[in-house]
Amino acid sequence: MLFLRTPRVLHSRVATCLLLNRKVPTVAIRCRGYSGRAESAEQLHKVLINSSDESLDRSFNILMSILKEPSLGQNIREIVYHKTPRTDVEYEMGEFQRHLSDQDMQLIQTAVRKAGFRDQKADRVVNMLMQKTASSNQKGTYGPLGYVSNDDIRGVFLAQALAVILISVSPNLVSLAMTRPFDNYFGLWWFPEQWNEDEDVHFPLDKFLRRTNAHPEGKLYLQNLRDVYIINEFPCLMNVHDNYYRTDFMGCLPLFDRLPAIESVGIDLLDVDDNGRQDIEHMTSNISRIRVNHSSLHPVYLARLLYASKVIREFQYTIGGRAPGGHGHQFFTPIPVFKVLCEHKDTLEKLDLDVESHLSIFQSRYDSNIEDHFSEINPEWLADEEEEPHEFQFLTSIWKHEGSLRDFGALRSLSIGIGLLLYYAKGVYVSPDNKRRPFMLVDCLPENLEYLYIRGYERGLNVNWDIQMDHLFAYYKSGNSKLKVLVGIEKMIPNAEDLEEPIRPKSLRWTLEKIGYESDEG
Repeated sequence: MLFLRTPRVLHSRVATCLLLNRKVPTVAIRCRGYSGRAESAEQLHKVLINSSDESLDRSFNILMSILKEPSLGQNIREIVYHKTPRTDVEYEMGEFQRHLSDQDMQLIQTAVRKAGFRDQKADRVVNMLMQKTASSNQKGTYGPLGYVSNDDIRGVFLAQALAVILISVSPNLVSLAMTRPFDNYFGLWWFPEQWNEDEDVHFPLDKFLRRTNAHPEGKLYLQNLRDVYIINEFPCLMNVHDNYYRTDFMGCLPLFDRLPAIESVGIDLLDVDDNGRQDIEHMTSNISRIRVNHSSLHPVYLARLLYASKVIREFQYTIGGRAPGGHGHQFFTPIPVFKVLCEHKDTLEKLDLDVESHLSIFQSRYDSNIEDHFSEINPEWLADEEEEPHEFQFLTSIWKHEGSLRDFGALRSLSIGIGLLLYYAKGVYVSPDNKRRPFMLVDCLPENLEYLYIRGYERGLNVNWDIQMDHLFAYYKSGNSKLKVLVGIEKMIPNAEDLEEPIRPKSLRWTLEKIGYESDEG
């Protein structure tokens, strides 16, 4: 009872600490007068924002509660923003649909200014916040994919404005899931010299994140953000629901990749957007854990993605679950990704590559020297110096790196196909011999490896593989290694594969709902 007599701000701070340990129910049982406030804190732990009228109202009410009692904002740990721009148009100001007291209006205007918006831009964001519904009587417009209703256009701005201000009043935010907050059909990154941030970035969430990421110092928000997940749902031009989706994933990284606490980024169903950004400067990103799953990407794109990170602790890339679109089946050349990873031998802790069905040579299992087929690959083979000078320059810069799995001293978890496992164990070197010396896998494993998950091995199809797996299994059973888990020798684990369209049955089609995100797909 004495606790209930303490100031409400103390109640919120205690609830915040208890939420991290999931102990609110225990306190509520022992202190019934506290349970209502604890439930409010629990509800604030995760906020969902989209353009439905219900979501707009709920998000606005949460925002007003925090503005009136700022300590409540400390409870928010995760925000999900779910509305993709379908065309790049200006916001049209409208009559206020919310009627607030002068005091509440002052709270809104102050919050908008604290989020970094000034003058006309601040007026626009305030106007967005004062709308209750995405519906309007105004006409829509035609975007690159056809007619876009005004409700759809307007809904993006309203949801983004709420997301911006809620982020700005949530200092303990650690997780952000969002759809791409900008439209990129016309290729923003092809002509960076023509792009003026102050003039051309008018989606409020896009502008807010881009500006904060460029200069995060001194801000009270986004200092604790650790994980970002890009919800990839919008089928761009030439995409259908059975295909991987083209989206500008690399163009999303400058929204958060230099924040002080950022660690990880993830996306699914990704195909490269040819209109999007194709590279980032070397070692400028603070992101150390990258997860790209159920996707279809060129290995050079993946190498560029890794190339931007100062440190890499985890890399996960898996294929499958959709059918390839305009880019077709992507042949996965195994060298570029490994060359970049060799820069991070001392930090990489987890590597998961499920790509073996994109390496047709590894399907020829009767060839005992499969790993030698890549010995002649070089930058000239992957990019034409005259037609693709930028690509050739990048590949040349990473080709100096070399090594084998044995060199990765921090690696503790490895999930990989049998062919790639043996290829990387044998090593990727600057000037490999066509006939490299024989090796045994057990002598080439990382010394601290604890978990090894092998895909695609089936006894009897390749004599060399059988010998290697027999020695590995005996080594594991001997107890002389640090391996705690070894999977894929006694029972074959299939490699993931692209599907053929139309995908039948549809239950085979991987969807965002499988990881807890709703989708706009039909």
